[in-house]
Amino acid sequence: MGVVGAAVVGTPHDVIDGAVRNAGRASGVHRGVVVGDFRATPAPEYFSHAFWTVPHGFFDLSVPPGYQQSFARATNGNLVVGLLATQHEQRPFVWSRADGFLDLGTLNGESNATAVNDDGWVVGYFVRPEGGFGTFLWTRRAGMRDVTPAILPAGAHPVGIDDDGRIAVIGDPREPSRSAVLVPRNR
Repeated sequence: MGVVGAAVVGTPHDVIDGAVRNAGRASGVHRGVVVGDFRATPAPEYFSHAFWTVPHGFFDLSVPPGYQQSFARATNGNLVVGLLATQHEQRPFVWSRADGFLDLGTLNGESNATAVNDDGWVVGYFVRPEGGFGTFLWTRRAGMRDVTPAILPAGAHPVGIDDDGRIAVIGDPREPSRSAVLVPRNR
């Protein structure tokens, strides 16, 4: 199977409206929708903005008030998830065309959304007070909750969630490599 077509998202040293736009990277794709981030502000800051594409457009999601940067990590085709950053904290977000950014809150300060399923369930990680990463699950109905599996005492980093709510996690990289799939008790 060969490449049917390709598009480049930005090129090094693109200058648009006085802003240097370079160092773009895609981080997720779902049914033709690509998300990622790119450097969107002039030197010396070089702050990043999340982006979202559809077959005929590139959209800078920008950054909501109170934050300096946004990074998109995954999409379900309608929602984009990732993190918002200031100099001192990282918080997970959900973005949609209809509602814009929704800050998901945090369990312990630094957090990041890493995946979203077709039902809008979001998974991500947070830094645990005792060290290592914890896994969170966020839904509109229940909000954010810690679902870190006890079988990975050093913590777990989520890598995906399927449409049945199963969450794939990998153990803390400082420990011997272990993986697990978290299965919801009830949906």
